[in-house]
Amino acid sequence: DEPWPDAGLETLLQSSTLRWKRQIHKSIGAPITAPIHQVLPALSTALHNPSNQYHVLLTPPPQQPPPQQQPIIDFPTDPVDFLQDSSCWVECRLLHPQTQQLLVIMGWSLVKQPPPPQQQQQHDNGVGDDGGWRLDGLEWQDFRDEFRPGVGREEWMRICG
Repeated sequence: DEPWPDAGLETLLQSSTLRWKRQIHKSIGAPITAPIHQVLPALSTALHNPSNQYHVLLTPPPQQPPPQQQPIIDFPTDPVDFLQDSSCWVECRLLHPQTQQLLVIMGWSLVKQPPPPQQQQQHDNGVGDDGGWRLDGLEWQDFRDEFRPGVGREEWMRICG
Protein backbone atom coordinates (compact mmCIF):
# COMPACT_ATOMS: atom_id res chain seq x y z
CA ASP A 1 0.00 0.00 0.00
CA GLU A 2 1.37 3.36 -1.06
CA PRO A 3 0.60 6.38 1.13
CA TRP A 4 -1.67 8.98 -0.41
CA PRO A 5 0.02 12.06 -1.88
CA ASP A 6 1.07 14.63 0.68
CA ALA A 7 0.22 12.39 3.66
CA GLY A 8 3.38 13.55 5.44
CA LEU A 9 2.54 17.21 4.90
CA GLU A 10 -0.97 16.63 6.19
CA THR A 11 0.52 15.00 9.29
CA LEU A 12 2.84 18.00 9.67
CA LEU A 13 -0.14 20.37 9.68
CA GLN A 14 -2.16 18.17 12.02
CA SER A 15 0.78 17.93 14.42
CA SER A 16 1.39 21.69 14.51
CA THR A 17 0.23 24.30 16.96
CA LEU A 18 -2.02 26.99 15.55
CA ARG A 19 0.91 29.43 15.73
CA TRP A 20 3.17 27.17 13.65
CA LYS A 21 0.36 26.27 11.26
CA ARG A 22 -0.11 30.00 10.61
CA GLN A 23 3.59 30.26 9.71
CA ILE A 24 3.32 27.33 7.30
CA HIS A 25 0.24 28.85 5.65
CA LYS A 26 1.99 32.22 5.43
CA SER A 27 4.98 30.60 3.69
CA ILE A 28 2.76 29.65 0.74
CA GLY A 29 0.58 32.76 0.82
CA ALA A 30 -2.49 30.95 2.14
CA PRO A 31 -4.79 32.31 4.83
CA ILE A 32 -5.18 30.15 7.93
CA THR A 33 -8.81 29.61 6.90
CA ALA A 34 -7.81 28.00 3.57
CA PRO A 35 -9.15 24.46 3.20
CA ILE A 36 -6.61 21.68 3.54
CA HIS A 37 -7.31 20.43 0.00
CA GLN A 38 -5.95 23.76 -1.27
CA VAL A 39 -3.08 24.10 1.20
CA LEU A 40 -1.53 20.65 0.71
CA PRO A 41 -0.90 20.89 -3.05
CA ALA A 42 0.58 24.39 -2.72
CA LEU A 43 2.82 23.34 0.16
CA SER A 44 3.85 20.20 -1.72
CA THR A 45 4.74 22.18 -4.86
CA ALA A 46 6.83 24.64 -2.85
CA LEU A 47 8.73 21.95 -0.92
CA HIS A 48 9.31 19.69 -3.93
CA ASN A 49 11.12 22.50 -5.73
CA PRO A 50 14.82 21.44 -5.66
CA SER A 51 15.87 25.07 -5.22
CA ASN A 52 13.91 25.24 -1.95
CA GLN A 53 16.31 24.70 0.96
CA TYR A 54 13.69 22.62 2.81
CA HIS A 55 13.45 20.18 -0.11
CA VAL A 56 16.04 18.04 1.71
CA LEU A 57 13.34 17.13 4.27
CA LEU A 58 11.30 15.23 1.71
CA THR A 59 11.82 11.59 0.91
CA PRO A 60 12.15 11.24 -2.85
CA PRO A 61 9.54 9.14 -4.69
CA PRO A 62 10.60 5.60 -5.67
CA GLN A 63 11.70 6.69 -9.17
CA GLN A 64 14.12 9.22 -7.62
CA PRO A 65 17.62 8.51 -6.25
CA PRO A 66 17.98 5.35 -4.17
CA PRO A 67 17.80 5.54 -0.35
CA GLN A 68 21.59 5.55 -0.02
CA GLN A 69 21.48 9.11 -1.41
CA GLN A 70 19.04 10.35 1.22
CA PRO A 71 20.55 12.30 4.12
CA ILE A 72 21.44 10.53 7.35
CA ILE A 73 19.28 11.76 10.21
CA ASP A 74 21.11 12.24 13.51
CA PHE A 75 19.81 13.32 16.91
CA PRO A 76 23.10 14.21 18.64
CA THR A 77 21.60 15.23 21.97
CA ASP A 78 18.67 14.38 24.19
CA PRO A 79 15.65 16.68 23.96
CA VAL A 80 15.85 19.73 26.19
CA ASP A 81 12.65 19.69 28.25
CA PHE A 82 11.53 23.00 29.72
CA LEU A 83 9.27 21.64 32.45
CA GLN A 84 8.02 25.01 33.67
CA ASP A 85 6.28 25.88 30.38
CA SER A 86 5.58 22.42 28.91
CA SER A 87 7.87 22.93 25.95
CA CYS A 88 10.96 21.22 24.64
CA TRP A 89 13.59 21.58 21.96
CA VAL A 90 14.99 18.76 19.84
CA GLU A 91 18.19 19.08 17.80
CA CYS A 92 18.36 17.16 14.55
CA ARG A 93 21.21 17.05 12.04
CA LEU A 94 21.17 15.96 8.43
CA LEU A 95 24.42 14.45 7.16
CA HIS A 96 25.58 13.58 3.65
CA PRO A 97 25.01 9.82 3.17
CA GLN A 98 28.51 9.06 1.82
CA THR A 99 30.78 11.65 3.44
CA GLN A 100 28.84 12.30 6.68
CA GLN A 101 29.45 16.02 6.00
CA LEU A 102 27.05 18.24 7.94
CA LEU A 103 24.26 19.52 5.68
CA VAL A 104 21.72 21.05 8.07
CA ILE A 105 21.21 21.59 11.79
CA MET A 106 17.59 21.92 12.87
CA GLY A 107 16.09 22.76 16.20
CA TRP A 108 12.46 21.72 16.53
CA SER A 109 10.42 23.53 19.18
CA LEU A 110 7.57 21.50 20.62
CA VAL A 111 4.86 22.28 23.14
CA LYS A 112 2.90 19.76 25.14
CA GLN A 113 -0.84 20.03 24.85
CA PRO A 114 -2.66 19.93 28.17
CA PRO A 115 -4.24 16.58 28.98
CA PRO A 116 -7.92 16.36 28.12
CA PRO A 117 -10.45 17.15 30.82
CA GLN A 118 -12.99 14.35 30.93
CA GLN A 119 -13.32 13.92 27.21
CA GLN A 120 -11.18 14.79 24.25
CA GLN A 121 -11.87 18.26 22.85
CA GLN A 122 -11.59 18.91 19.12
CA HIS A 123 -9.75 21.90 17.68
CA ASP A 124 -10.33 23.64 14.36
CA ASN A 125 -7.84 21.28 12.71
CA GLY A 126 -9.59 18.14 13.95
CA VAL A 127 -6.73 17.19 16.26
CA GLY A 128 -7.79 16.69 19.84
CA ASP A 129 -5.99 17.67 23.01
CA ASP A 130 -4.47 14.30 23.75
CA GLY A 131 -1.64 15.52 25.92
CA GLY A 132 0.79 14.95 23.03
CA TRP A 133 3.55 17.16 21.69
CA ARG A 134 2.85 19.63 18.88
CA LEU A 135 5.37 21.32 16.58
CA ASP A 136 5.67 25.01 17.38
CA GLY A 137 8.72 26.19 15.47
CA LEU A 138 11.86 25.35 13.56
CA GLU A 139 15.34 26.82 13.77
CA TRP A 140 17.31 26.02 10.63
CA GLN A 141 20.98 26.43 9.83
CA ASP A 142 22.03 25.28 6.37
CA PHE A 143 25.66 24.36 5.71
CA ARG A 144 25.23 23.49 2.02
CA ASP A 145 27.02 26.00 -0.19
CA GLU A 146 24.01 26.60 -2.43
CA PHE A 147 21.84 27.61 0.54
CA ARG A 148 24.25 29.59 2.70
CA PRO A 149 23.48 31.33 4.91
CA GLY A 150 19.84 30.27 4.59
CA VAL A 151 16.60 32.18 4.31
CA GLY A 152 16.50 34.98 6.87
CA ARG A 153 19.71 33.84 8.54
CA GLU A 154 23.15 35.26 9.12
CA GLU A 155 26.24 33.38 8.09
CA TRP A 156 27.66 31.09 10.78
CA MET A 157 31.36 30.54 10.70
CA ARG A 158 32.16 27.15 9.22
CA ILE A 159 33.91 26.24 12.44
CA CYS A 160 30.41 25.84 14.02
CA GLY A 161 29.59 22.87 11.80
